[in-house]
Amino acid sequence: MFIPDSYSRAKLIASQLDFYNVKDFNLLGTSLWHSPNLLKNDAQYLEGAIFVDSFFAHSSYLETSNFVEVYYKKYKREPENIEALAYDTAAIITGTLDNKEIKTREQFAAALNKVENYNGSTGNFYFDSNRVAQKTAFILRVENGQLEQVK
Repeated sequence: MFIPDSYSRAKLIASQLDFYNVKDFNLLGTSLWHSPNLLKNDAQYLEGAIFVDSFFAHSSYLETSNFVEVYYKKYKREPENIEALAYDTAAIITGTLDNKEIKTREQFAAALNKVENYNGSTGNFYFDSNRVAQKTAFILRVENGQLEQVK
């Protein structure tokens, strides 16, 4: 069952499904579920639920774990999506601007379009011909009351 709503509504729906003894299905959600509050109070109703997000601080991906480690040392907290996306964006822009042959906006845009298989804190991605980032999402599952990345 797909619940494209907030984590609080997902928890409410999951508890009601349990109350009415609805069984043998999977709960699926969106990045709206990714909240520290997801696993507080009544998390047992979400056991086995799967959702996606653009970043997962506890990922085993090397680039992600390196970013999280550096970020935590500096700010004493785990980064969230916005920090990871900003980090990757800044890294791509500065990496592109390191090319001294780029002198115009058009050249800059063309160079960005050539970014392929960029491995950043939010995973691997590239830009398609419409300049839209194409990337693999982090697939997350509630397992034993914790979030884990599905590989």
